[in-house]
Amino acid sequence: ADDEHRTIIREWLEAKTYDPADKIREMTAVYNKIGVGDICLKKIDEFYTAGLRILEEVNAPAERKELLITFSRQLMKRNI
Repeated sequence: ADDEHRTIIREWLEAKTYDPADKIREMTAVYNKIGVGDICLKKIDEFYTAGLRILEEVNAPAERKELLITFSRQLMKRNI
């Protein structure tokens, strides 16, 4: 975020009285401008990949890990 975006975010976070709808609208606009959604999706994918890699290293039969792998795939495919 550039200085302008930081200032907007800081002002909203420090505000004591405000209309919640205004805060949501303004914060969402800043987040969209600086690409927070894309950054979050990238991080989610990084953590998912790392988690699967770690799960592969767990000393357990593949059949025992399959339920967890299937569940994690379902979570990754869902839309929220």
